[in-house]
Amino acid sequence: LGVGISLTDLPGALEEIDRWIARRDPGFVCVRDVHGVVRAQEEPDLARAHEQARMVVADGMPLVKLVRWAGHPGIGRVRGADLFRETCRRSVAAGHGHFLYGGAEGTAERLAETLRRDFPGIRIVGARCPPFRPLTAAEEE
Repeated sequence: LGVGISLTDLPGALEEIDRWIARRDPGFVCVRDVHGVVRAQEEPDLARAHEQARMVVADGMPLVKLVRWAGHPGIGRVRGADLFRETCRRSVAAGHGHFLYGGAEGTAERLAETLRRDFPGIRIVGARCPPFRPLTAAEEE
């Protein structure tokens, strides 16, 4: 349906993210399920996000099974929560920092507290919850 799915699993996705960090090569990951693929058919902004993502991982077995059926047996489910927590865990030893962006007012700050509790030594370098409206040019910058 026009949404490319990365042919990876959780270990492969983590290794790719590590390579981006080592090369200082920014990008973002979309964690996708069938519902999101269908929504992308009617939401151009969502479709564009998938196109611009460095990686679109399959979060949900129906999508994994569909990709396997299409001839790609090596794909595995990459749950967003697992990818996030494992990225945080690995970052402690590597010394990588995290900037938390998005959510309702105060959400990123509360998440930072939880991450500091769950991953002692994690570096949270900032947190921002922008308003739920189009950002001004200054905010975008």
